[in-house]
Amino acid sequence: RRGVVDGIDYGATGEVKKIDISQIQERLEADCIVVVSNLGYSSSGEVLNC
Repeated sequence: RRGVVDGIDYGATGEVKKIDISQIQERLEADCIVVVSNLGYSSSGEVLNC
């Protein structure tokens, strides 16, 4: 959660810190369509708009 940075309230937004690409790659190799959402989770489980 970014919160307020330099006087700007970013609310419930976050920064992407890691992506499990193995799951994405596995599905791409199986000819599946992968949809990546802009929602993520904080370490405490809070939903963030990344």
